[in-house]
Amino acid sequence: MDFLPIKGDMFRLRFSDIREYSFYHRHDHHFRYVENFSLLKSGDLFYFTFDPEDERLMAISENDQDFILFGSFEGYLLD
Repeated sequence: MDFLPIKGDMFRLRFSDIREYSFYHRHDHHFRYVENFSLLKSGDLFYFTFDPEDERLMAISENDQDFILFGSFEGYLLD
């Protein structure tokens, strides 16, 4: 997945050891536009949500949508 940070630089994240994920798709729902996201560590796993219920909360919520629960990840800037 590629993300466009505010500065305009592109970077890519690669998730490994994926345990669970949930994404909602509908033809008139534009997933590409991520306004808020949260990355949390829970025990030995990481949790990344692209639509947190409240990004100020530092906890996993059952109301989060578009999430990945995984064991590791790597990221790098794209040229």
